[in-house]
Amino acid sequence: MSHKGVDHMVRPRRSGYGGQDRDGSGLTFLLVILVVVAIAGAKLVGFKPKNAEPVAGNGTLVPETQAAMVLISSAHPSENYSPASPHAKGAGDVVTVSQALVAALQAEKQQAQLVIPTGTIPWSEAFNIARTALQPALGDGSKVAAIIDIHRDALDDKPDGYCTVFVEGRPVAKVLLVVGDLDNAKVEENLAFAQQLRANLEAIAPGITRGVKILHQAINGDLHPRFVQLHIGEYTDNNIDEALAAAQIVAKALVKTLKQ
Repeated sequence: MSHKGVDHMVRPRRSGYGGQDRDGSGLTFLLVILVVVAIAGAKLVGFKPKNAEPVAGNGTLVPETQAAMVLISSAHPSENYSPASPHAKGAGDVVTVSQALVAALQAEKQQAQLVIPTGTIPWSEAFNIARTALQPALGDGSKVAAIIDIHRDALDDKPDGYCTVFVEGRPVAKVLLVVGDLDNAKVEENLAFAQQLRANLEAIAPGITRGVKILHQAINGDLHPRFVQLHIGEYTDNNIDEALAAAQIVAKALVKTLKQ
């Protein structure tokens, strides 16, 4: 599939796409699904009053609806950044980064929920398992604004600093946005969302993205029109602090994108 206006900045990564990420064989996780929900209020992103009733005494309105939820997940929750081993035996660094993203979204008055797969995750079944974990949140009647799947990259033969940008003098992990076009009827909507998110990331921190990549693989993009996979940094080029710094910027750009 050909898409105009899409940046192809790197070749397909080895991790998780038809192969294993270094030592990423079947991994057993003792994770608990973490649910973090921001307090609803009139200033929440996407809030539109519906059938609101005035509160006696102060004239304010109480909404019957809440802001749409952003689901944050990771199909490969064992992934680490150096100097740790490439994969944890349980929750890895990408889970910590995902938690930070949820907290940053909360700070921006956006509801967010962290959904992490549990149990044994064979590498070849990771996306199916992540899909199963996400479906209850999609089907419980609440409105979902977007789904963000967090990963870290693993690249060979790249120079030092390839996945790092300096923002106000501080090293920050770069972000690659990935859209899957296999078995995905929503690929064009996913792509439009990714491109808008990338534009907002660049507006906040020029140089922070490595482009938007079209991947010929099923990565659950059909679950929601605003689904994107974010590869925050790279195993050898970045540490977790640089990835956490990137998560703060992603949150601001994501809120801006959802408002648009």
